[in-house]
Amino acid sequence: MTAPFDPDQTTLAAALRGDAGAAAALTRAAADLTWSACACVTRSDAEAEEAFHEVMAGLRADGFVRLKGYDGRAGVRVYMALVVRDLLAERAIRFLALDATRGWRAFEAFFAEDMRRMIARMLPGNDHHQDRQDAYQSVCEALLQNDLQRLRAYGGRGSPSGFILHVIENLIIDYVRTVLPRRRLPVSIARLTELDRSVFRLLYWERIAPDPAILLGHLAASKPPPTLTALAETIARVRAALPHGYACMCNWRSRGCRRARSPRSWACRLQACTSWRKG
Repeated sequence: MTAPFDPDQTTLAAALRGDAGAAAALTRAAADLTWSACACVTRSDAEAEEAFHEVMAGLRADGFVRLKGYDGRAGVRVYMALVVRDLLAERAIRFLALDATRGWRAFEAFFAEDMRRMIARMLPGNDHHQDRQDAYQSVCEALLQNDLQRLRAYGGRGSPSGFILHVIENLIIDYVRTVLPRRRLPVSIARLTELDRSVFRLLYWERIAPDPAILLGHLAASKPPPTLTALAETIARVRAALPHGYACMCNWRSRGCRRARSPRSWACRLQACTSWRKG
């Protein structure tokens, strides 16, 4: 299945055949989206302009060879935006090889939003605010370990941004497993009904307020959905079945007592990363 006809397809096809006019038109079409992408991942106009010239050169190299993989399933500009993203990711990796401080700044500007989004998806809710901050720091520390070993593993095959996001996702999963260990229902709760067990998990594992109206929103997919009266009775039944001291223990765990760490405490590791040279 292909996308509706895109006039840029004709321009791209002609540019790939070596038509100078088409190449100029394709360059103009790429300029705006490339500048927008560069501006989003740099900290000044000077840095954005430098990135823009490098990415545009990479896009035009060898007669737009990076665009030869276009197969018509999306618009040309959509595909071009993905190529621009990969060129920016390659640039960030290259900078890490040459100048760790500058490279990390470029890397973080490019991937920080994706990292925070992935962390928020795996650690949602107000109770995990500190966990999300710690997860971000933990991922940064892991990426900097052993002279950027994880990032050096990219061998140039496939999408560099896809490779890096896969590495980041695995690191986040590793961290989440340390803060959300496998839990078992107390024996007294396991003997209750399925609804009772679901309410227990919402109240004591996900820290949802013990309000039937709020709980109902989390149980809307149940068939049939419980009534507010039934939920009020379930809350009382779950509380009555809790092991002695369980609620107090959960409250203590949710508050936590983590050692305070500076969000920049991993930055000193950059000094140890200058030895990496690609090749």
